[in-house]
Amino acid sequence: MSDKEMQVSEADLKGVNLKETQTKAQESEMSLAFKCEVCNKTYDWPLCCDEPMELEGDNLVCKVEGCGKSIPVPECDGQKCKPFIAKT
Repeated sequence: MSDKEMQVSEADLKGVNLKETQTKAQESEMSLAFKCEVCNKTYDWPLCCDEPMELEGDNLVCKVEGCGKSIPVPECDGQKCKPFIAKT
């Protein structure tokens, strides 16, 4: 892991409303993504209704009222990718 990346656990992100916890300055410096620990491939954090989806267990859920779309956490070669925060 480089000095530009910070591992975060799924428990750290559970129920966190990302939009409320980031300032505009932080948004420009940090990006939330998923990373495969085996091949180091990264996947952008999914958006739905122009908002970051929230992590709930093995799924990402849209919290916009009336939507509720749910998708599985990205996988790479059958292994779930881990969330991480990187400086841009």
